[in-house]
Amino acid sequence: MKLLTLLLLLGVVSLAMSKVVKSFTECIEFFMVNPEDQNKVITSVLEGERYRQICQVWNGKQSFATLYDTYHRIPVYSAYVFNQKNRGFGDGFVWKIEPQLDDLPGDEMRASEGEILKNQAEDPDYNIEHEGCRYTRGHVFPRGHAVDKDHTDSTYTLTNAAPQLMENNNNWATQVENVMRRHIKAGCVNEEAYIVAGVIPGETWLPIKRGSEDIEHGVNVPKFFWSAYYCKNKKNIVKCKAFLSEQKPCKSTEKNKLQPREMGIDELNKILSDYYEQDVIIFPGK
Repeated sequence: MKLLTLLLLLGVVSLAMSKVVKSFTECIEFFMVNPEDQNKVITSVLEGERYRQICQVWNGKQSFATLYDTYHRIPVYSAYVFNQKNRGFGDGFVWKIEPQLDDLPGDEMRASEGEILKNQAEDPDYNIEHEGCRYTRGHVFPRGHAVDKDHTDSTYTLTNAAPQLMENNNNWATQVENVMRRHIKAGCVNEEAYIVAGVIPGETWLPIKRGSEDIEHGVNVPKFFWSAYYCKNKKNIVKCKAFLSEQKPCKSTEKNKLQPREMGIDELNKILSDYYEQDVIIFPGK
């Protein structure tokens, strides 16, 4: 599976395609392609006007893809290709927005310029204490899976983040993101894999302000975080696995509020299908 070659070939065509799109075919390189129709991706796109497909662009290059939920103001998932043979990245980046979600000028993610954003989260939304708890901007496509500095910087968009307790953020990185990296580097041909990571909304909301308006149901705090990878090993045997964890309420007395568990892709597909009440496929089941 020559994912890096595919990225390079398609990337040349994709540099100008920086927008909220009608179809993920405009950044298809971040998804498994349906073998029965090369113009379609396997990963499901949810039905409904509130779900928007984004080909995430930074510095003129497509970096990953996100299905965004404008009602909950959090992603459904982000899809990307993992390849870290020449890994290296920095820190201290600015959180960005997607202007086209709110019909603002701009053809790629950028820092907010003080606009009133109705369809997405903005940085001040996270700078509050809610019911005695503070939440961090939890990456969906994690910065630790990026290839280089630009790739890392591109993950710092609020369309790729959801409220996560700091303890949970650290545990997820240790117990899922780092574990997936080891699995892929040890068992996937060319140390490459497709990854789709996402959240499932919960019943807690961070209140937000938009101009003079106070919005009680502002940014949703996910009940679940999940991630899944798919690749083939040197013997052309499929390797895939999913991880899912419930995010306990912030005042839970449980010592470890995030306890990820491994599962098959079929189980994750069923959990997502049951929640969204429509057929959802992240990767083919196994």
